[in-house]
Amino acid sequence: MFALHPYPIRPYFATSRMRIKSIALVTLFSLAYFSSAALAKEDANKGKFLLERNGCNTCHSINGKGGCLAPPYDGLSKRRSKEFVLSRITNSKEAVARFEKLYPESELMPHPRISPADAKSIADYLLSLPAPKTGFKATPHIVTKDMTNIDMAGNLENGRRLFFEKGCSACHSVAGIGGQFAPKLDGVGQREGKDYLAKKMSAAELLKQQGSGLEYAERGTTMPPSNLSKKDMADIAEYLMSVPSNKPK
Repeated sequence: MFALHPYPIRPYFATSRMRIKSIALVTLFSLAYFSSAALAKEDANKGKFLLERNGCNTCHSINGKGGCLAPPYDGLSKRRSKEFVLSRITNSKEAVARFEKLYPESELMPHPRISPADAKSIADYLLSLPAPKTGFKATPHIVTKDMTNIDMAGNLENGRRLFFEKGCSACHSVAGIGGQFAPKLDGVGQREGKDYLAKKMSAAELLKQQGSGLEYAERGTTMPPSNLSKKDMADIAEYLMSVPSNKPK
């Protein structure tokens, strides 16, 4: 008599069929992975293209390249939500209403708006951008001009315009809009005097820290020093004195 084998022996063709199925599954998973990666890259390229086509880099910067009038985009996902970005740049009535509800005093400086599809592509691209490995550093304002011989009765509307045109909102925020690299300016007029604000308004920079030197090429300047005149400073100080505290009602 023959002893029975303790384990059943599968026919060769059954084993081969299982191997074929395994190979097919691995192939499908690989194709799905690479397809997803390709689509993600395509979406990123589209978002980058739309960002440049709409002139976003005129005010904002990425990796030190672009404008310096608004906050840099690097590491945006650490500071802003997708809801914020979409409601800020989408031209639909729903998006505008949503943003006005979140930030009722937001339109201190009207922001360009685009179609929902383009806005989504740009938002996805922006929120994928990494922050600088060495982070950001904001150098403090210093007194560089003697304000004793200037009329401190500034022009509020001109100061409001200069606040955005000269890049103050790249670091500072008002009513939640602007940069998050320096103190919020809501209600600053209730804490400081106009003369103090005017004097402390020059020679500040937002730096992307690189290397240990102080040359621009090494430290990666993303915001140039302000070139405000004494009258400009007085006007901006006048505007800042009018900014409410923005406390929850």
